[in-house]
Amino acid sequence: MKELSENTIALYSKNVSRVEDVVGDILDVKSVIKFIETGVSARGGKPFSVSTKRNLYTALIYQLTLDIEDTLDKEVPEYKQKAKTIDWVKQQDLDENIITAYIKYNNEQDKLNEILFNKYNKEGTINPEKSKAKQEGFTKEDYENLLSSLTAKHSILEETDFHLIYGEIDGDVIADDVVAPYFVDDTPSILIDAYKLQKTPDGVLNMYILLQLFYQHSFRNEIGNLRIIPKNSFDVVYDTDEKIIKKKWNWIVVDTAYLEFEIVRAQYKTDKTYGVIRTPIENRDLKVALATKVYNFKLETFRTIRPVPKEYKWSAKSLKGIKKLYAGDIKDPEIRIKTKDTFKYKIPQINNHILVKTLKKGFLFDNQLTSDKIQSMIRPMAKVINKNIELSPTMIVKLGIGGMTPAIKELQKKAKSRGHTTTTQLKTYLK
Repeated sequence: MKELSENTIALYSKNVSRVEDVVGDILDVKSVIKFIETGVSARGGKPFSVSTKRNLYTALIYQLTLDIEDTLDKEVPEYKQKAKTIDWVKQQDLDENIITAYIKYNNEQDKLNEILFNKYNKEGTINPEKSKAKQEGFTKEDYENLLSSLTAKHSILEETDFHLIYGEIDGDVIADDVVAPYFVDDTPSILIDAYKLQKTPDGVLNMYILLQLFYQHSFRNEIGNLRIIPKNSFDVVYDTDEKIIKKKWNWIVVDTAYLEFEIVRAQYKTDKTYGVIRTPIENRDLKVALATKVYNFKLETFRTIRPVPKEYKWSAKSLKGIKKLYAGDIKDPEIRIKTKDTFKYKIPQINNHILVKTLKKGFLFDNQLTSDKIQSMIRPMAKVINKNIELSPTMIVKLGIGGMTPAIKELQKKAKSRGHTTTTQLKTYLK
């Protein structure tokens, strides 16, 4: 057998134990195959992927090879120089159950390898020339054009078509003929842009968000199962990494006060190694799209609210404070006839719009998006800009990373001179 790394051996042992915990004996071929074909992952309860099935068979073959070595060591010490083929195994003096299992698991692995080969070959993953051609055929300019074609913004008036502000003191109108902006002055620009983006069909908006998450943050396909949760709730319920890891979910945490977003992942390919990963969203366009997705919007006006007059003490100071509440002129208190010690003031009913937002519940993409679903959504997207290229999340990630920088090339060169890998160079010399 070729030399394997400690991590690979540990992974094989773990997968063998995984099978043994359910089936018992890995030589029980029928039960093993049934488990692999019908089993579900502990993470999310989804059926095993083709890749997972192949990996399980690889681990079983590895273990059987070790068992064969143990059996034959005494009689055929030179066996390690022989190729471990099915025909070779058939010729050995071995237990029939071992031979049957070895042959069957190899055959099952070959079927899965064929499926994966066809898939990866189609995507260009295992064909460097094809992959390079595809990558060069879809540029950053193409990506920007695709993004702009996926969003449909509708325009709004800069001003309302109402022109009156109704402010009253003791029933007397104190301001009028003021042109009001469409939204109240303190409406965040991100919310206004998110409201405009509502015209974008939901499926198209999903595509926009997925592409941006891959491009901006190099995520894997587990972002298809992000759950919406407000930050104040998240901070209370999941106040430690241990609680987050135990739940094994992925969230989009929404700070409703400051309109900030953070992706918190505890369920991904290497989660047992790296634990909880928090990724704040900083790109403004992505924030706008996410706000459109996670909020329901409703427009209200001050007419809807119908403010009730409030009683104030009569003084220049109180009127000065009231002046700050609206844009119109107010009568000078010195020329008013003061008939009593107090007055009633009703705030201006500006006829512009208040954008009321309500956070949605459930998944960001309405339903969980499986890895296959995400692949199928992204694959034909280049056709939107008349590019006859099949896209993949990996292509978008590579485009976002931008290729190998001069700094990385120099690091690889120095690592090679030193006689070790780039990873070792990073761990040992860059701190």
